[in-house]
Amino acid sequence: MLSQRSIISSRIYRCDVCVKRYKNRSPEHWANKLRKTNPANLALKHFDETYQKMFKHEWPSVRLALLTQNKYVALVNNFGDVEQTMEQLENLGALNVRQVYDIHREKLKEKEENKKKSTSSSTTNKEYKESLMKMTQNIEDIEDTGQDTKNEIRRGRPKEEEEDEEEDSVASSERAGYSYRNQSLQASMDSAELDKDRMVSPRDTASTGLQDFIPATQLKGMDEFLTDAELMESYRPSDEVDFKTVPEMELHISPYLQAYTFPIGDISEFPAPRRGVTGVFNYYCMDGASLVPVLALNVQPYDTVLDMCAAPGGKSLVALQTLYPDLIVANDMERSKRLINMFSQFIYDFNPRTDKRLQITNRNGVAITEENTYDKILVDVPCTNDRLSATDDFNNLFNPMKLKQRLTLPETQADLLTQALKLVKVGGSVVYSTCSLSPIQNDGVVHMTMKRIWEETKCEIEIKDLSEAIKPLRSIYSFANIKMSYGHLIKPYLPANFGPMYFCKFDKVS
Repeated sequence: MLSQRSIISSRIYRCDVCVKRYKNRSPEHWANKLRKTNPANLALKHFDETYQKMFKHEWPSVRLALLTQNKYVALVNNFGDVEQTMEQLENLGALNVRQVYDIHREKLKEKEENKKKSTSSSTTNKEYKESLMKMTQNIEDIEDTGQDTKNEIRRGRPKEEEEDEEEDSVASSERAGYSYRNQSLQASMDSAELDKDRMVSPRDTASTGLQDFIPATQLKGMDEFLTDAELMESYRPSDEVDFKTVPEMELHISPYLQAYTFPIGDISEFPAPRRGVTGVFNYYCMDGASLVPVLALNVQPYDTVLDMCAAPGGKSLVALQTLYPDLIVANDMERSKRLINMFSQFIYDFNPRTDKRLQITNRNGVAITEENTYDKILVDVPCTNDRLSATDDFNNLFNPMKLKQRLTLPETQADLLTQALKLVKVGGSVVYSTCSLSPIQNDGVVHMTMKRIWEETKCEIEIKDLSEAIKPLRSIYSFANIKMSYGHLIKPYLPANFGPMYFCKFDKVS
């Protein structure tokens, strides 16, 4: 017989409690649930109003991808255990981006060659086409002779029959008019001709008419910056700027650049990187879309590269891993300490003061004045960063307190891009990129910059059309199908949830 104590102890269950502390309030706190005007919700509301017009039926899919965890690539560190790291990533099922690009590029070349062969084989059938043309010419001659006989018969008809035909045509036209009068209201309104010359005029000269415009005298607090609608109108591309658009057929990827990603539809995650024998991390995880602007930059051996807005440093690290540049200048106005910390984790015995291949500077990009120094310049400008704005309230530009900073952002972006085009060497390249879907911050800023360059300088700038060059990357990334005036846009897409990332390439001709 069991004792009472044993029965009570058998009914005691073990319960593990884990307490999680938050810096401010928990997301489940009642105050956060009631507060619907937080910056992330304001950002989503703004995106729904703006981007839905761009993507139309694709916007729900893009919106869902924005709110979902993004996808990463693993950039192999050439200063660590390279072969061991590549084997580890391949065993996980990841694909080498450079190899995927080369394979699909060769497939596209084969398709083009097959098309050329088909067109050349069609020229061998020239004799067959000529025979067909002769047959059709004979048929047309027969039809012409038949029409001539009809006309001759009609000439021999009496005049009374012709008058009867005219009366029948008048009667049919009257019946058509009668059917027009019996149309429905909507059909008659669609086919009606509106009188656009009518205008309501004032009764006397002293009073104002309905067509007269009375401007507002003053708007308090809005005199220093524009609204979203005014910005959209002012940054809309037009034909008043004269520039050349030159196609670029392929991207030249360094054989030393090893970046791995999982296939499209695979949402696996990379394990946390570990330090190798040299004491640095073996690979660096970054959003896969951040890789493309550096690939578009086409870094060549002995180049001098400037990353004008380098923080957090991923794109500068990609350029460094090509092992091509003589010098990389990673500049950021605010977060230079973060850059030093990041590069110290991936470069053995890194010292920012003595390192000859990598320099870290802390300047405003507009204030950089070293002309004819840089072969390649990357301008990854500060932007709204749509993915973070939609999911995180911290340091969100859609905070009502940062309205002025957000509305003046396109002007800052245009200033940085203009300065980069002035600094780059003749024959050099500039790549402009943002992490936003905004047409104002993307094509709008490019248009305003080209207008400034055309009006204020004598520089000749070409915009590179990378449509053919990025075709092999469509097996990894999802590029937007919307019409872009200048650059290209990687859109968030659940099976390949990279981006958003806009990029546009420029070449300085003179």
